Amino acid sequence: MRITRVSFKIHEPFEPHPDSIPDKNRMVSDAVNMARKCVAKYTNYMQSPDYPEAGFVADASKLPVGKEFLKTALIILISTSNDNGAAEQLKAAYISLAYFQHGVGSDNIMIDSTARAAKSAVPDDGENHEHAYQHYLNARKAKQLLNIVTMEKLQLSDDIQSLKKTS
Repeated sequence: MRITRVSFKIHEPFEPHPDSIPDKNRMVSDAVNMARKCVAKYTNYMQSPDYPEAGFVADASKLPVGKEFLKTALIILISTSNDNGAAEQLKAAYISLAYFQHGVGSDNIMIDSTARAAKSAVPDDGENHEHAYQHYLNARKAKQLLNIVTMEKLQLSDDIQSLKKTS
């Protein structure tokens, strides 16, 4: 076995050019500006007629920006906001993202009246079983979505609470 010795000689210390290292403040500023643009798209969507009615769940693909990206943008703005009123609105927008779930489909699904929908799914006269069965399936899907939305709202609220602890 042969051992070879390698030596390195650095002639001058390496220092990157100052313009090649992003300034930390500039990076934060760029992130905040990008977050503002992202959230502005969402707030415009919230005010549009396309935004789902209260009590409905929509497919996450209907969001103007990806859900995870939007969550990150909202967290950035919540954590950097000096205005309590604006921060509360941002928190409400953050929690409202629970009403957007993947796999819902093109039609929004009502989740706040699942008990009424399940009760009306039972046919009184024995006719129209196919319609009743479809209604039952829709009520079942709505109940599942209600559970998912409830759990995600709790998680999103916990996210906000953990921001308070770290700031």
